[in-house]
Amino acid sequence: MMTTVEICAEVARIYQKRSRQLGTPYAAELARLIVEEMIINEDAQGSFLIAGDGSLSSDDALVQALGVNDINVNGSHIDIRVLDAEGSVSIDSALVGTSYLANGSLVVRLSGPLTGEICGYISGTDWQAAQAAAGKAGRVSVSRPTAAAVNLAALLGQLNPRSVEIEGVPVVSDAELMLMVVQRNQLDGARTRQIAEALIASQELRGRLTSIAKRWSRGTIANLMSEAGQWASRVEKLVDRLYPRFSRLSRQEVREIVVAVGQEHGGQPDTPGFRKAVLAYLTEAELAKEAIRCDRQRMSSMVSRVLAGISPLEAVREFVRSKVAVDIALAIRQRRQDVGGFLEATAEELGAAFQQLALQPVYATHSKEEGLEAINEALLMLQAGELAEKVRDIESEMIGS
Repeated sequence: MMTTVEICAEVARIYQKRSRQLGTPYAAELARLIVEEMIINEDAQGSFLIAGDGSLSSDDALVQALGVNDINVNGSHIDIRVLDAEGSVSIDSALVGTSYLANGSLVVRLSGPLTGEICGYISGTDWQAAQAAAGKAGRVSVSRPTAAAVNLAALLGQLNPRSVEIEGVPVVSDAELMLMVVQRNQLDGARTRQIAEALIASQELRGRLTSIAKRWSRGTIANLMSEAGQWASRVEKLVDRLYPRFSRLSRQEVREIVVAVGQEHGGQPDTPGFRKAVLAYLTEAELAKEAIRCDRQRMSSMVSRVLAGISPLEAVREFVRSKVAVDIALAIRQRRQDVGGFLEATAEELGAAFQQLALQPVYATHSKEEGLEAINEALLMLQAGELAEKVRDIESEMIGS
């Protein structure tokens, strides 16, 4: 019986490419090829038919998720493992105790980039004993598997067919399948084994896994994590810049608005749409802290006018009907040394404004209640306009930086 097998370099290159694409070890691919080649070379009678497409290892998603590496001989499956440099063999713990290992594992020792030989066999029972010793480890190892010569023909002749479908396949959600591909540590061992058995048993479930793996491959996740890290950095830099400019908002409130705008406009703060949106939302949130009694829609429209380039006073005059109220509000605004918030006009401030503008005769034509309301609205609008003007300056700084 032939012991060492050499794989054609051209064939090896094909499987090297596959292993790179899947992010899986090439050694596993080579070991499987060596076993297949050995069966073909030794089977002069044509007793053993290898069905490449019938093996679970032909399913890329299943290889990525569980590291399956089997061959299908006459409709039966047997796992192939690689002997490592320390003389040990390992397998994903989720596969131990499932029907995948019903026929055990052939062990291959590689002696070069193209050559290797079968050097041992591990039964499913041996794997379970090793798992009992390993506890909750993610991988189960067997050290120094038997080095006795393996009668390959006899072993293959005793393989038990594995049914394609089994009864009682557990319900598995897409979220769980996604975790199997990218974050196995989020599932406990018992549930992982249930899902593994379901995948081995159900072709329909393997199809779903394939669809999910295309979206959530390790490479895709790495890219997403990188982009997420970049976005988190952008958020913090933007919050650092904007938070000091909006005194009524907490840092967390500023961050929440930045994140919300990012979800709506994309994570590119340098774009004009993002800048305008985040500044408009921050301005509105700042106004909402004090200007609760004003018409929010009108104030938002007025702020938009200021952001578009109109002066705060001109914008206020467009929205406040009483021109006299605007003049009085402007006089009060100019006399205030400490803004301190969206404050309503006091009796002292009103008197000083009347005296400064000599508007008493003109203003006397209005009722006291109606006039005071208009003045306070104009005050709010003026301060909102000045805030919008400051925001416009912030936008200019953001463009220039």
